[in-house]
Amino acid sequence: MPIVGHRRASHDDLRTRLSLTLWAIAATLTGCSDEPALPPVAWESDVLRVRVEDPTTVICEGSFEAIERHATLVRDVLALDGRDRILDYSVVEPDSIGQWCSSTSTACTHSPPGQVFTATPVLLHEVTHAVRILNPDTRLLSPALEEGMAVLYGDEVFRAQTPPLMAESLLQEQIVTVDQYLRTGLLTNILVQRHGLDDFMRFDRLAATTPEDEAFAEVFGETKDQFAQAADDHEACAPQQWREPLLECDDAPVMPDPATGRIVLTGNLSCGDPQVVGPTFSWMTTTRHFRVLESHSSPGHRVDVPRGTTVELVGCQAGCPERYYYDYFAGPVRGYFPTLEPGDYVVRLTRPVADDAGPFTLEL
Repeated sequence: MPIVGHRRASHDDLRTRLSLTLWAIAATLTGCSDEPALPPVAWESDVLRVRVEDPTTVICEGSFEAIERHATLVRDVLALDGRDRILDYSVVEPDSIGQWCSSTSTACTHSPPGQVFTATPVLLHEVTHAVRILNPDTRLLSPALEEGMAVLYGDEVFRAQTPPLMAESLLQEQIVTVDQYLRTGLLTNILVQRHGLDDFMRFDRLAATTPEDEAFAEVFGETKDQFAQAADDHEACAPQQWREPLLECDDAPVMPDPATGRIVLTGNLSCGDPQVVGPTFSWMTTTRHFRVLESHSSPGHRVDVPRGTTVELVGCQAGCPERYYYDYFAGPVRGYFPTLEPGDYVVRLTRPVADDAGPFTLEL
């Protein structure tokens, strides 16, 4: 048991937006320190308590509800307990984040008690860590697998390319670079696809009371080295194909118009809109979940979005490399969607944070 008032460990999160839309995380461990008083509570439910240090901080209208829903979805998908514990999430100023996290961090999660501190308002990666920490039956895994879970179930990875996996070395490394974080997400996705989520969670619980390498071999029937060799042979794919879009695919889907067969998606990508989430650093996002009933091709489609908006289509089903993914403005053929087969999809729109009107219409 940890000593009261001390932290057993802390995950620090440093994400950097690369090129147009890529960002990732760097984590370190934090020791004990005298901490200042927590910021005042700005929003609270029976799942989440949000604190905001500066009441003038720009936070998009749909953000707190999205963080709450994400915490609930992670608990449900991973069959975690801890529902009687409120997740404490503090949005603090960049110049004071060092009072809770390391000096190089933009966010961290304390373990225990699963408190998140972040200098950017929306970081679902840290929420995933916190939900796992609040679960009484699990402990922090080794860095590659712990961070891999948070990347797989918590990160948004726009326009990224997954680096070569190099799984054997990754399983031994501290995770600090953008490339390492992307690799941990793919590694964990391969492990879950290879053995199933139920077995992964059985391993997760066993590793709380048994040395991790022993728990790994007992549950999965292979050593980490054997798994690493198989993982390195796995087909590569974009991060959007291995990341699990839990939050985006949770909304009720928009159905095709019965008269025309067209799918019409509309909204307003403005920070004041209740369906917009952010900022994650300087970006805000909205998504629309839709269902395709028959094979659906691109001709005659319409995309009308604010200038500077990223438009991505992601499938809700399958995994790496089968999951559908296409970047409308940066794909091999600009302004084109490959054929959509029957199933559920999400369109994700992202642009820099702004309060000006950002109406959009997509007709597929």
